Amino acid sequence: MSDSWSLTNMDEGATDDTGSLHMSSLAINHFNCVHDSPADLFAAPNGSALIHACNCMGRWGSGIATVFRENYPAAFDIYATTCRYYNNNTREHMIEDIRMGNLSQEHPMRLVRQPLGTALVIPPQNADIEIHGRRHWVVCLFVSRWYGARRDSQTDIRNYVYAALRDLAQQITELRIIADDDSEWPRFLFSNQFCSGLFRVPWEETHQLINEVGLHITVCTNSEHRRATQRRSRNHTLRRPSRFDLNEALGRER
Repeated sequence: MSDSWSLTNMDEGATDDTGSLHMSSLAINHFNCVHDSPADLFAAPNGSALIHACNCMGRWGSGIATVFRENYPAAFDIYATTCRYYNNNTREHMIEDIRMGNLSQEHPMRLVRQPLGTALVIPPQNADIEIHGRRHWVVCLFVSRWYGARRDSQTDIRNYVYAALRDLAQQITELRIIADDDSEWPRFLFSNQFCSGLFRVPWEETHQLINEVGLHITVCTNSEHRRATQRRSRNHTLRRPSRFDLNEALGRER
């Protein structure tokens, strides 16, 4: 790998006797969980999870999403299947409503349609590894039902980002507890400045939400204009790792 990385290992977080990672949900305004890097997001080390913000319509058609689709076609198929399921099967769940007040206050709950406010954690897929030679997890944060001019309001998107980050933190903790080895959970988190482009949410606001949830994320600043050099393979086989059952994931209510 040509890029030189300064990594924040998730093992550096506080753990309890079971080895599970503590994901703080307290407001610690002076504590920064975001680590900026000029390196390339898509050259992140093996075992890393790459996070990006998604709509619920099964479309990665603009911005950095197009690069994700070209580099991770098998992960895209899982994402699109998830969107189709929820568009054909209405499910709702409760999230904290942070649209009013500040993050340190208690908030009422809000009923929203899934998968809004959730994170889809997709393990490395063999077909994708063959394209770029790296074992990357792909994390889809569902932050808006639609895209483009029909995207949700900034206030709603910010609310869904917060809920999705909390969901991601919980899933990582659960994966770590049940993992037999380090390949079965994402040990590093990487992202672009998600939501700051096409979803029009100021990065400073998303940065604050990451700190609030307590997820340590390395944010790569040069990924927006990267061109994918590999194209989709027409014949690929999705690998469903042990401990990840897509059908069960799609059918469960959060």
